Amino acid sequence: MPSAQPTCAARIIRNKFLTYGWGAPLTKETNDIVKRVKEDAGAMYQLQSSRDRPITASSLRSALFWEHRHLADQQVVSTPALDDDLEIELFSEERKPFKAGLEKIRKSFAGDSQQVQMRPLFGPIRDRPFTLWPIRIDGVWVTIILTISPVKISPEGPRKYFDRQVTKFIIIDPLPVSRRSRRALIEQRLGRILAEGCISFSPGAVVEGFATKDIEDKWATGLVAYALCREFFRRLRVFTYRRQLPYKPEAYDFIWGEFEEDYDMDAYRQSLMASCAHQAIEKSGYIVRLALEVPSEKSNHNPDALRHTDIDPRGVPDEHYTTIQLETRNVVVEIPEDQRSVGAPEQLQSDLDSDESDADQQQVPEVSNKPELEVAPTAAPGTPTTSFINKDSFDPTPSQPEIDTENYSDTNCLKGSENSQITTEEAQPLTLGKRRLSDAEESPSKRQKADDA
Repeated sequence: MPSAQPTCAARIIRNKFLTYGWGAPLTKETNDIVKRVKEDAGAMYQLQSSRDRPITASSLRSALFWEHRHLADQQVVSTPALDDDLEIELFSEERKPFKAGLEKIRKSFAGDSQQVQMRPLFGPIRDRPFTLWPIRIDGVWVTIILTISPVKISPEGPRKYFDRQVTKFIIIDPLPVSRRSRRALIEQRLGRILAEGCISFSPGAVVEGFATKDIEDKWATGLVAYALCREFFRRLRVFTYRRQLPYKPEAYDFIWGEFEEDYDMDAYRQSLMASCAHQAIEKSGYIVRLALEVPSEKSNHNPDALRHTDIDPRGVPDEHYTTIQLETRNVVVEIPEDQRSVGAPEQLQSDLDSDESDADQQQVPEVSNKPELEVAPTAAPGTPTTSFINKDSFDPTPSQPEIDTENYSDTNCLKGSENSQITTEEAQPLTLGKRRLSDAEESPSKRQKADDA
């Protein structure tokens, strides 16, 4: 590791948030962690070589695992991923490689056929309602979505034991070339594969859904597969949210709706890069971090292979405006003749400023000098409360008259409104300010008037 100025094939864009760490050796623990995330780092690096480079299984697998881990309910979906060699064997058109791959996932029976032992591949698939499974057939990525639910045990014997069944099955293949043959191969192979997990599959479970637009390039099928999986994760987030609400059958139909989006392969690749990078960062316990580097000639970096080839002529610039840019007025609108005002531009601007000043003054609230009644604190349960309204005949619509505290009179207050039915037993002293008049403090004349009433 260099001890001074870096001489590697790339340099880091440095600012106050990121500085060089050259010269400080990494600990053994850190090096061990870095080794564990090398595959995820490579899954991200290869996406920066060329925009039309076919997507590998490692890139798609790393990104989907990161997306899956950030679901609110991770138990709602299974995202199986197989090694390249095993995937090629299981979905091979030739029977010999398929049999070899099937033997690697074969189930077995133990205890005089009292138990069936299955490979770990089938554990999440059996226990979760959805399965999202992108597979590759002859370099073309095809996305499979399954819904699986328990069924009654089959009475046909242990060799044909099925306790799960596929209720919905969707194949999303955006490449028209050889699409029918790939679909037939998947339906044929998938039934045999799922049987090793005691899952019954029938071609009648195939439903139409998640329709997409066709594409022409085989290399783009991996990017579309990632976009479809990411969209399905988004719909699962909505599904898990709505599942907490009162059940409405129609509320879940959106899961199988069309993929309503125009393809943007460059945006898909960049999002795929971000997912792979964050997968490596999180797996390292945040010991690894992102940094922007500037490659030198030694790095064999080819920026032309990454530039967008389809530039939208209607593209708009970023809408960031500096103080200097706002000194100009380059947005001009012609005012219709019947709406134009007579006068010089300077006079019109002066009138406009005067109108705005008047409007600001009108919005200032007036300050009232009248004393306000203070609401007495809530009494403890069981103690008498100060009330001058009969609750049975109270009408909240009419506004109550304001009380003149300077010319206050018990007699005037006790009159109340027409809807108020008040007796001397119900009437109690009014709370004024922070102090309540006691019976001893009331004048004899007022008490006499109350008794006469």
